[in-house]
Amino acid sequence: MLVLMIISKTLLYLCFSLTFGTFLLTLIPNTHKPKVNVSKHILMIAIIGIPLSTFFPILQTILFLTPRIGFGESFQSVLTTFEVGKSWVFIFSVSFILIIFISSIDYQRKKLYGYIGAILTFILIVGVSWSSHASSISQFFGGLSHTLHFTAVSVWVGILIVISWFSTNYDHWLKFLNWFTPIALCCFVSTIISGLILMNLVITDYTNSWLFPYGQALLIKHILIIPLLIYAIINGIFVKRKIKRDPNFNPKTWTRIECIIILLIFTVTAVLGQQAPPNKTTLLNPTSFDTRNQ
Repeated sequence: MLVLMIISKTLLYLCFSLTFGTFLLTLIPNTHKPKVNVSKHILMIAIIGIPLSTFFPILQTILFLTPRIGFGESFQSVLTTFEVGKSWVFIFSVSFILIIFISSIDYQRKKLYGYIGAILTFILIVGVSWSSHASSISQFFGGLSHTLHFTAVSVWVGILIVISWFSTNYDHWLKFLNWFTPIALCCFVSTIISGLILMNLVITDYTNSWLFPYGQALLIKHILIIPLLIYAIINGIFVKRKIKRDPNFNPKTWTRIECIIILLIFTVTAVLGQQAPPNKTTLLNPTSFDTRNQ
């Protein structure tokens, strides 16, 4: 079950990034981006993946309660009384609306469709943030910080993934970098600031938390940010210079490497979601931490 939870969480980040990035790129003129082709079927699979991947924590809770009160009552109780359950019902409802919307229109035809899709995707992000660790600690600041964090990552990574894997050429790459580089920088700064806020809400001592699985996963995630930042600089500065010197240079290889690093960060973040953050008691007395409760 733990492995399935980690995989589902990683897929959740990918589904959100692909969905958000696809809608946002429909708002960009064709003269300022490479030609992008994300089929309606792929987009719908990504949207369907959002409620499916967020259902695993629900299922875990239901299976935990089933021996005591039965499956049917557990299912109803989790969806109607638990915050994670009510959040999932909200996510499922908005996802269903988005699927109906996509299936009935050509989302690439009008910018209005892109705006509607992006807004609905943002609402889904709010729904996911509603049931996050940070939101359970501080409903307003935790939920707001998680929403900002998730949105910034989805915008930055979403555009990068769609351009790297679904563009059919690399025309207008310089114009693409001219507007994407400052957006990526703003998203990176927002991610760092909101991430620090989330970290301070969840743990009280960063260095001592390294003694525990949660802190170790958090440290690995932060270490992976270093090569990600290096590749972001390469793509934003050095690749731009290379394209100016050689118009036939294909920059997608570099952006795909950046995407692979992001996938690793997503996986580590998914592991974080399955670990119990150390509290003040366990930080002061590490031997009192029972890993069986994670």
